[in-house]
Amino acid sequence: MTLANLDGTTAAVSLARDYNIPIHFSFSVETDGRLRGGRTLEDAVREVAHLTENYITYFVVNCAHPRYIIKAIRSILPDVRSRIGSIRGNSCLKNHDELDNSLVLDRGDISVWVREFNELLIMLLGLKVVGGGCGTDERPY
Repeated sequence: MTLANLDGTTAAVSLARDYNIPIHFSFSVETDGRLRGGRTLEDAVREVAHLTENYITYFVVNCAHPRYIIKAIRSILPDVRSRIGSIRGNSCLKNHDELDNSLVLDRGDISVWVREFNELLIMLLGLKVVGGGCGTDERPY
């Protein structure tokens, strides 16, 4: 699930823990490789893992082009990289505001998407689930 704040995250994890249900949590990065507000992906993963006592099964990075996910992951230490279990990358290079205000779906350059997604597969050896996001199909996700 993708939530916008830590209160919602910790509440969802608490509920999942109460019922012994696995849960994963998603972050989306901007074109600079940081979360909205400027926070690094590593800092966000560490804080959520700490606040939830590491209950989250794995973290997901979604709704961004692989190029921007690479920016986010490049400097992350191995202990945090190993917590990232899924990537869903958009094929277009637009930022979130541009996507939200687009009248037509930008499919991007799928050959660039594939090449850069392959870089992520090398960087994140522990991935369990991969997928496409906006632009990788006729429908926005």
